[in-house]
Amino acid sequence: MSDAAQALARLELSDRLRHRRLETLPVTGPGAVFTEIQGRGPGESTRPAALADLISSISGAGVLQPILVEETIHDDGAHRRLVLGERRLRACRWGAAEDPANPHFAGIPAVICPGPLSEEDVRSWQLIENLAREPLQPGELAEALLLERCAMLITRLLGAGIVVPHAAAHHDNAVQRWNALQALRPGAGPAANVGAAWEDVIRRLGLHLTARKARLLVEAFRTLPREISSDMDQHRITLTARCRYAQLYRGREHAARSLWDAIAARGATGLLPAAVAELLTDATLEPESAIDVAAQCAADADARRSDTLTGRTTEAVQPAPAHPGDGAPWQGDDDGQQLREKTTSCDLPAASPWPQAAAPTTLPTATTPVINIDAGGNAALDPGIETAPVEPHRVEAAVTALRALVEDLRAGRRLSRYDTGTLALLVDELRQHADLDAAGPRRGDGRRRGTA
Repeated sequence: MSDAAQALARLELSDRLRHRRLETLPVTGPGAVFTEIQGRGPGESTRPAALADLISSISGAGVLQPILVEETIHDDGAHRRLVLGERRLRACRWGAAEDPANPHFAGIPAVICPGPLSEEDVRSWQLIENLAREPLQPGELAEALLLERCAMLITRLLGAGIVVPHAAAHHDNAVQRWNALQALRPGAGPAANVGAAWEDVIRRLGLHLTARKARLLVEAFRTLPREISSDMDQHRITLTARCRYAQLYRGREHAARSLWDAIAARGATGLLPAAVAELLTDATLEPESAIDVAAQCAADADARRSDTLTGRTTEAVQPAPAHPGDGAPWQGDDDGQQLREKTTSCDLPAASPWPQAAAPTTLPTATTPVINIDAGGNAALDPGIETAPVEPHRVEAAVTALRALVEDLRAGRRLSRYDTGTLALLVDELRQHADLDAAGPRRGDGRRRGTA
């Protein structure tokens, strides 16, 4: 059982934590939580200067993880005391004082439990918070989601008057526990609709996850054997790759098992998406052959990228005349393919890393209108300023690099979030300078990012 699953098991052992609920509480005023000084006053970590980054984050995205509050009933009503999340609460209060119009500072999400909570209860919830901050692998997260859904289903089955056997409620295997609980649901009557919605499960765990992604996680987890799911966690296989592999496993279990064993034995788990795609496309293909095809595709992509980085690539080019003005075409190879092998920059003069056959020594200039924006926001063209066009070899290098990148993505490789953002910013800036929107239609809704 994973650390996340063990933490959830401890969570469900606590009667008070098991009856928790998620609400949005006001930051100040009636209904807000109160805090107690326990042995020390507010430390440096809760002063405004230390909370600046947290306040800035909350102002844009809100509180990402709910605070923990215990609720006790007294003669004058319910009292809610803060247990965990002092920095989040203080950041919201400082933000509300400085920026009262920001809706993110108007309330704070809170997990409310009937009190008083024991030290063991608090430690159990702290473990859940720590796990929520860590990047859990898909298998670990799926197991935690399924166990929490089991716990919610048990509560609702008992509430509907259905007896839940001890063996069904405490099975070590999350999938088998869920299957046993599902079998207890009657096929008809009011209790037939007893269940646990994914939205409720996600809220109870305080996760930032869509219901669709939760379903995909658990579906792949339920399909794959436990040992394969654990191995994939260790090798950090992505959710998308798991879903495709689960699709293969449902249709060709033996081939899927053989594929994973061979991939793991080679230490080439990065080839899994492409190999799975080959097997899904060709039902007659053997797993080893699929891996070989995926490896060849990856090697070809690496070679193209290497050629791009070193300035050498093979591509179709427009033939140049043998002598200026004679119009004689460049002769291709015996097959008639008009291909030219560009040499590396070290084989050429330092002045230019590109072929200079019959090329002018200077680039021609073109009269490119410059757009001036007046104080009223009106655009006016200034045709009097001449600017040189972009050097062709820069465009060729950029296009070649982008083609190699697209081929890598088609082969199953993925971009990091940082690289994706960098590319998006560069594309936006390219549109601004090159006016690509005027050159042709875009895919999608046709709107430029950041506009209404």
